[in-house]
Amino acid sequence: MIFELDLDRPQHRAIVRRYRELARADVPIRVVASAEQAARYAEELRGIELLTHVPTVADLDGFAAEVEAADRI
Repeated sequence: MIFELDLDRPQHRAIVRRYRELARADVPIRVVASAEQAARYAEELRGIELLTHVPTVADLDGFAAEVEAADRI
């Protein structure tokens, strides 16, 4: 799953945390955020990869491969 949310909003951080709680540990979750938000909420969103740039085609291909690998298990 890839989210692009406003991490300055508590309800948006709660959405991401809830997905992490409900998803299997091998399900990759990414959040697109500013560098400032990534630093500010790094501890709170531990276990979630924070991207500080708009995902490129290469990022999305890599992510798709991770999802596919998780689905095989």
